[in-house]
Amino acid sequence: MSIKQKLKLIFGIVLTIIGAVLTLLSCMTLVGGYQSYSWVETEAEIVAAEMETRQESYRVKKGGPTRTYQTYDVKLRYRYSVSGKVFEGDRPMIGGHTLDTDLSNAEAKLEHYKVGSKINIYYDPEDPEQSAMKPGVNSSVYGGLLVGGFFLAIGLIVSLTSRREWTTKPPRI
Repeated sequence: MSIKQKLKLIFGIVLTIIGAVLTLLSCMTLVGGYQSYSWVETEAEIVAAEMETRQESYRVKKGGPTRTYQTYDVKLRYRYSVSGKVFEGDRPMIGGHTLDTDLSNAEAKLEHYKVGSKINIYYDPEDPEQSAMKPGVNSSVYGGLLVGGFFLAIGLIVSLTSRREWTTKPPRI
């Protein structure tokens, strides 16, 4: 087997492993998200609410102008009790949360979730430390599933074609 074939095989194996890990993690998150639909609803109190602003930049074309935009991340912390024991959580949904690119949406969310206000949250009755503001899964998890599946497929194709190449070609003399 030539060095080029070995590198192709190694590259394929690495892609396959990365794809398998991403796919597995996304599937586990999806299962957890769907299980949260059976969680128990309870009242919680907002104990912290803040907004983080980040500036992001990207280029549409190499050498082209840089485009800049801002994202707004509303971070909430809530407190709830189950059977007399107090817990705190900060998860909007299973699988994370989404950033706003519209300042007015982020400000409205921050206004809605003022410190001291009451909200309904959902917790896992088997593990009350696990909670979320909404049951279900964040849509970004599906992106992870697609990317993981893509890497897995490409990695398998590269690995199998490189293996086939070195097993079917006659040796050079």
